Parts: sequence; C-alpha cells; structure tokens
Amino acid sequence: MRWRPTDHIYFQTGAYLSQEGIYGNVQFRTGFKFNGADINGVAVPLEFGWEPILNQGSLPGHYKVGYILDTADHHDNYYDGDGGAFARSGKTPRINHGSWSAYMQVDQMIWHHPHHREDAGVIIFGNFVANSERTQTRAQQYEAGIIDRGFWVSRPQDTLGFAFAYDRVSGPISRSQQIQIQNGLPLLGGAYGIQKYAIVLELVYQYRLMRGVFLSPDVQYFFRPNAEKHLKDAVMVGFKSHVEIF
Repeated sequence: MRWRPTDHIYFQTGAYLSQEGIYGNVQFRTGFKFNGADINGVAVPLEFGWEPILNQGSLPGHYKVGYILDTADHHDNYYDGDGGAFARSGKTPRINHGSWSAYMQVDQMIWHHPHHREDAGVIIFGNFVANSERTQTRAQQYEAGIIDRGFWVSRPQDTLGFAFAYDRVSGPISRSQQIQIQNGLPLLGGAYGIQKYAIVLELVYQYRLMRGVFLSPDVQYFFRPNAEKHLKDAVMVGFKSHVEIF
C-alpha cells in the first residue's frame, strides 16, 4: 500500500512471507511447486520517501528511509539456549523470535546535461543498511557512488558508473568463529578464517547497442573477499545484457 499526501512525499508498506526452505529442498519444494508449508513468518517493511525535483524541475532526487520487521525465527549468531556461547558448549544455537533491518537510500542528480533528455546527467547516490547482529551475517553495509548518463553528446543513453561498498560482518559471528578456531571446529558460514569486513570497488559502463538493447561490461575489485583478511584480493569481470521486447 502506498499513500501520497503530496506529489513528492509518500509512505508505503507491505507484507512478504518468509519461507525457511526457499533456498533448499525442504519438502521437495521447487519453483514450479507452489508449496507454502515451510512459511515461518512475515516481513513487514515501513518506508517514508521524499522525491524532490530541484533547480526548477531539472534535478530529480529520491530520499528514503525504512524499517523492516521480520517475525520469522532465526538462530542466534553467538548464544545457546542457556545463555552461553554455542561454539564453546556444543549446544544448539538459541532461537530468536523475529529480527529487523533498517535502511536509508539517497540519489540526487546534481548536473543535467542540457543537450539530452531529462534523465541524462550526473547522479550521486548513497545507501546504508543495518541488520540485527544477533541473527544476520552482515551487520552494516555502506555504499556510495556516482553515475553519469549522456556524458557523450553523440551517445545520449550510454552510462558510466562507479561505486564503493563496505560490509561489516556481525560481531557475534566473529566471536563465535574465534572460539571455533581455538577448538579446531568448522567455522560459521563455511568461512576459512574470522570474518570482519569487506570492501568492493565497481566500475560499469552501459552501452546502447540499438533501440531496446543495452550491453553492460562490469569490473569489480574485492578487498578481503568473504570478509576474510587471509584471502587474496580478487578481480571479477562481468557482463550483463538488457533487452526490451516491447
């Protein structure tokens, strides 16, 4: 549901079912078997947004903040049912009834290319996400970047973008992994060492081949892959195509 008290302000919410076995073979579920027997909760996001158009209507922006309440059960990242560290006691992790996430997202065009259509220009953006450290692997994520669409006069729909991302792993997970290393046990999440944080730099170019067809080569550089310091930095080269039929 979305409510707009003005043209540039909105409030919205929704409800999404959480399925414990959506990424596995619980009850032999597949993408073509509509089985909801493993639904174990509901995620309810609440979001407020402001969408101004600055500089007399030439510089659009989007500002939003939100909170997600999750009613599903989650295993604790550190404690067992008796309040001790499950990595030390060997007991089953404590069940937390519910979890949460909060986020803030911003993008703002700061320069409009006057020789192109209204969506061409320089856009800066930033995102922040915070999750419950007791139940989630990523505690916080910070992201910032810049996009320039239409920087070539002869290619008004080509886009060049650069982004920076920083992910911090949940403190309880790092502490559990420390105990597991001391006791020669397998680590949470299949990690090879204690997870702390990771940094990613990304450069992407979107090339308009013809009407409705875009090609996007992409290069990413990973510092501390999987948030582990002993893993070597990695480079990933990717490619994406986008085709609009109608």
